[in-house]
Amino acid sequence: MEHNDQLHVEAEEALANINKKTGRNMPQAVATGAVLVIIILASLLIRIDVFVLLIVVFMVLALWELRVDFATVGLHIPVEQRIEEFLGVLLDI
Repeated sequence: MEHNDQLHVEAEEALANINKKTGRNMPQAVATGAVLVIIILASLLIRIDVFVLLIVVFMVLALWELRVDFATVGLHIPVEQRIEEFLGVLLDI
C-alpha cells in the first residue's frame, strides 16, 4: 500500500509541475478538446446543417473573445455587425 500511495503522491506532484508550466489544468484541457472533437464528429454524422451551425457558433464565440482582448488595448471592433453577417450566412443555407 505504501508503494501505491507513493506513486499517487508522485503523480500529483508531476501534474502540479505540468500545470505550473502550462498555466492551465491539463487534464481538463485534454478532456475539453476530446469533447469538442466528439461534438464536431457527431454534428458531421448527424447532418451537415448542424455542423455549419456549430461552426457559426464557434466563430461568434471567437469573435466575442477577440473583442474582449482587443478592448484591453483600446481597439474596438463592431461585433454586432459581424454577428449579423454570420447569422446571414447561416440563414442563407
